[in-house]
Amino acid sequence: MKIPSITIPLKIKEAMCSPRLAEIAENTISAVAIETALKMVGRPTFIITDKKTDPKTKKYAAIKEFLYQGTCLGLYLGIVPPVKRAINKFIISRLSKNPANAESIDAYHAESKIASTARKAYRRSGSVIDRTLSSLGLKKNEVIKTAKKELLYAEKVLREKVADPSNPKMQLCKGSKELSAIIGSVVTLAIVAPELSHFIVHPMMKILGFDKKNEEVKSQVVPQVSIKA
Repeated sequence: MKIPSITIPLKIKEAMCSPRLAEIAENTISAVAIETALKMVGRPTFIITDKKTDPKTKKYAAIKEFLYQGTCLGLYLGIVPPVKRAINKFIISRLSKNPANAESIDAYHAESKIASTARKAYRRSGSVIDRTLSSLGLKKNEVIKTAKKELLYAEKVLREKVADPSNPKMQLCKGSKELSAIIGSVVTLAIVAPELSHFIVHPMMKILGFDKKNEEVKSQVVPQVSIKA
């Protein structure tokens, strides 16, 4: 059977092949957040469509899994960034005690600040919808377009300097940030989220009518957490 060819619009191809998308995929926090969001949709869908699951428990199990993954995602996005910053600050402070590292760390922070300023300018250039439409080529906005070019250039310079083999110590800061994110992810999703979810998921299930009085068979599904580095 001949598989029909699919024509992908040029703008979508450019977005899929963009360095920005690659950076998101390689970023620990972004990768774990996207994975958790997919679980929030995928796991309940699997439970509902699984013909071997008892119909009496499908709805309960699917809703509970949706609420659990949603709770994990919310806690993750709320807890990990400050935890990551604290751990990263501690690691950088220790690395900076070595004069050989201090110069590279200062250089990274200088370039990172330029990229951060460009990112803030891009966010102020228009709403999320306007920026998305502009990126897809569905709406022309010169202010957003210019801000996007400046952001991409700043991020490109930062990536090139980090990857420069002549100055491998620039990678110390990048490595420190990702290591901090990994530690924060493990602590949040493996320890904090499962404990706090009991105080969030069960009351919400009760509000939705799934209390012990109405519960015929309680789901035995145990949520599992996988950390993607």
